[in-house]
Amino acid sequence: MGKQLVFLTFALLFSSALSTSPGLEVTISEGVLSNAWQAGVKVALPHLQSLSIPKTSGKTKTSVGTFAYSVSDIKVTKLKCKSTSAKLKSGEGVDLSASGLTLTVTLKFSFKEESWPHIKTGASATVKVKDGSATLVGLPSSTKDGHLRLSLSKRSVSLGDFDISVDGSMSWLHNFVESLFKSEIKSECEKEIESAIDGQIPQLNTYLASLPTQYAIDMWQGSTVTVDYSVVNPPTITSSFMFLDALGGFSVDGKAKSCPYKAPAMPQVASGSDVQVYVADYVENCFLYSLHEGGLLTTTIDDSMVPSSSPIHLNTTDLQGLEPNLYAAYPNMLVEIVVRSTAAPTVHNTVNTTQISAPIALDWYAVLENGTNAFAFTLESNAQMSIDVEVSINADGNIFVTGTLQESSIVFTATKSDIGDVAVAGLNGLVQLGMQLGQTFLNKGYVVPPVNVKGVGTLKFSKPSITQENGYALASINVGIP
Repeated sequence: MGKQLVFLTFALLFSSALSTSPGLEVTISEGVLSNAWQAGVKVALPHLQSLSIPKTSGKTKTSVGTFAYSVSDIKVTKLKCKSTSAKLKSGEGVDLSASGLTLTVTLKFSFKEESWPHIKTGASATVKVKDGSATLVGLPSSTKDGHLRLSLSKRSVSLGDFDISVDGSMSWLHNFVESLFKSEIKSECEKEIESAIDGQIPQLNTYLASLPTQYAIDMWQGSTVTVDYSVVNPPTITSSFMFLDALGGFSVDGKAKSCPYKAPAMPQVASGSDVQVYVADYVENCFLYSLHEGGLLTTTIDDSMVPSSSPIHLNTTDLQGLEPNLYAAYPNMLVEIVVRSTAAPTVHNTVNTTQISAPIALDWYAVLENGTNAFAFTLESNAQMSIDVEVSINADGNIFVTGTLQESSIVFTATKSDIGDVAVAGLNGLVQLGMQLGQTFLNKGYVVPPVNVKGVGTLKFSKPSITQENGYALASINVGIP
């Protein structure tokens, strides 16, 4: 579990939901990276508490003669860190540092005098390092299969001042151990800590490669839409922010359709929040295109869906004044309307306004006494709407959407009929009534499931916001990492 937490922390630093044509852009601030690095060091330290250094041997001259020595059982323990920091280096990577390192090195050594009387002795020593530092430069990149990968362009460990205590009363032993630690053992300890850090990188990349790059959403009609958020480009790093690009592609029931729209250049503009996500209109339009091509932009409206307070219900009797030929062909019968897209709808965001173009058809049916439907006629329109949208976060931490229908142009023409002439003017009036009902829905607002922005696990979120810009929607939030 500990290693998983270490890997997850690095994943927070260097991964995000993200083809050479990105539709999503995630921006992470230096402050978030610094907090995540601090949390990662806390998780990693327990795995660096027992490092073994290879034994060493040699000869040394002392005031009492020349001795052959052997130093063994060298262990690094009690590694602690006082402070950490993460700095973004434009065009280079992320400079991760840990300072105020303290640790304990224990060792055993033995001596044998080369000349007569071949005195043998042994002792143990404890070295307490009071100040040290570690510096890593992480360079995130992308793989061909859409994952992130981390390499270290630099890593160094430097151990500072130290105190030595020797289990023995001879002063030359203390001087010998101090000299040996400075000349050999200290650098070996630094190399071993660096090697331990290096050893974590392949495991981290294995973990990153195992992270999913797609997310399946259960839709209506038993269908599944899969979102592809593969990493498309290496992250762009400035002096204050890291920008990550993701595809934002879709498939329906495992069948991917090539999106006909062109992805825009992502803005790479930071709002000042810890994390922000730009979603281009391209993503929304590719999503709608996938739904249309997958046959999911089709629904049936029947009388059970009409509010009881409505002056008109879906039956031929109530609709007689609007469409007399429908009543003449099918008197006193219920009506069902199949609403379907005839081409993929498109969306364009401007500042706090969403413009929608939706080519649609309404297939009208009379419900016969035996329960089957009899086709009556088809109306078609290239519907145009402009909605002022306000997105907020409610007290429960959910995204809440309200809006005002500013403009609409929905004029239907009859393209097919089995009942003779269709009174289109009256039916267009009915459509306007439907638009009023839609405005009532917008006024009440809509909670977007399943997004909740209070927090995830131990992460705590604050100051969430969602705004619309020309060609994009922008979500931003501050993140607290304990």
